Amino acid sequence: MPKVTVIPATKDFYTGVDNNTFKKKKVAAYARVSTASEEQETSYDAQVDYYTKYIQGRPDWEFVKVYTDKAITGTNTKRRKGFKEMIDDALAGKIDLLEKDEIILIRGNHEDLMLDLVNRLDEFVEMGIEHTHHYRNRTVRTLMDLTECSLGRIKQQPGVIADRMRKTPFLQKIIPAMKDYFEIEHFIFVHGWIPCHASGYGGEADWFNYLENWREMPKSDWMLARWYNGMLAAFQGCIEPGKTIVCGHWHCSFGHTYLEKKEIKPLKDGELSPQKVFEDFTPYYGEGVIAIDACTALSKVVNCIVIEDEEKRA
Repeated sequence: MPKVTVIPATKDFYTGVDNNTFKKKKVAAYARVSTASEEQETSYDAQVDYYTKYIQGRPDWEFVKVYTDKAITGTNTKRRKGFKEMIDDALAGKIDLLEKDEIILIRGNHEDLMLDLVNRLDEFVEMGIEHTHHYRNRTVRTLMDLTECSLGRIKQQPGVIADRMRKTPFLQKIIPAMKDYFEIEHFIFVHGWIPCHASGYGGEADWFNYLENWREMPKSDWMLARWYNGMLAAFQGCIEPGKTIVCGHWHCSFGHTYLEKKEIKPLKDGELSPQKVFEDFTPYYGEGVIAIDACTALSKVVNCIVIEDEEKRA
């Protein structure tokens, strides 16, 4: 057999730039506070100071700026000028976006809902869009924010608004980059749960049986799985042998209250509403599962955990 020696290129074929040339990544941060109170002002200053020093302290990063919004709600991006400036600068190349192996986007049920709304917008408008599930779960609100249009405009020109939404980075870049699941040596990351034999439809399923070939299941099964209650599925033994599945979608308080049997403590005036009853939104840890959904809209907190593991071996 002849011996072949590969000589690596010294310059990039397309750009002509020396491959050994070190290039700093252009990095920015975003800080926001929702009110003008003194407490929030202190938080705002602390955020700006922290991220400025953190980015400038990295020798491999070039500090761009800290984009900011003060006394602006986080539920609507329309008035968040700092946030919109950051997005525009990122798309213009003034900020380096993370490489594909630095961030993993897990597809959730709301991405499925948005695609359904956009592709059938004429139909939903005709049936009365205010009476649809897309209006109740605020998918319509997201459509309005990302296209900067009113509900009246959607009713008048659904086709135009749908086309405008299809041209947004959310539909053109973000959703196509999302994965149904991400797997490493000891962990699997999903939105709701892995596809399995389940009773009921989507979020109405109340018992689950493990499906060995869940990785090969079609997109339709993944769309259903994104609605499943992962904590309940794991509690019933629907888990991946030798691994832990990290999931969201169902708020952690379900596991703490119904599976761990912690005491129910009403949050407001003795009201035992499924949306307002639970106090414990901390991550739920069970056999084969870690659930992290904090029901942020209610609890005002976000669960963040750090997992150290090895890449999955082929």
